[in-house]
Amino acid sequence: MLPTSFPQSNTELKLNDSIAIPAFKGKNLEEAGEKGIETITCWKLSKEDLEEIKNTGVIWLTVFGNANTQVLLETENPFYQDET
Repeated sequence: MLPTSFPQSNTELKLNDSIAIPAFKGKNLEEAGEKGIETITCWKLSKEDLEEIKNTGVIWLTVFGNANTQVLLETENPFYQDET
């Protein structure tokens, strides 16, 4: 999977000196009953990734750290629910 830029991105998440992931940061989550900042990234799947998903039907998610982080994986554009 490759991190992909998108029109709403307004920052970059720096993994190291050579990797910067385009991201949107800043939506207040109070409307969902939570307070905080939302960070959204977009990922482009390779043909190999798509083939693996087709064969296994699964995607693995790893979250580093001890915090009880809330995470959401989705296929629909979170900015425009009727667009992909």
